[in-house]
Amino acid sequence: MAKVIANDHSDKMQTWAEEYYNQFKSSTMSKYVHKSGVIPDEKTAISIAVSVWKPIYGDEQIEKQKPYQAFLIDGNWSVLGTLPNGELALCLN
Repeated sequence: MAKVIANDHSDKMQTWAEEYYNQFKSSTMSKYVHKSGVIPDEKTAISIAVSVWKPIYGDEQIEKQKPYQAFLIDGNWSVLGTLPNGELALCLN
């Protein structure tokens, strides 16, 4: 889990978040989460990635990297764009 950097209570917040996650994971509530997690499919994963990338890289750069591909690996989505020469680029996990 990523380290939270927020304020003087960061360690307590991270501990709480980890405990909450572990309780959720082992609870009956987790059975209501789709098998691929809260991002149910490739189309949604790509949509989220593009929404994150556009303010960072700009619309023009992101459009140049179509088509996008998304892969679900160990419960995590990896989304990649394609460079003009066909190589893969930009990965959001």
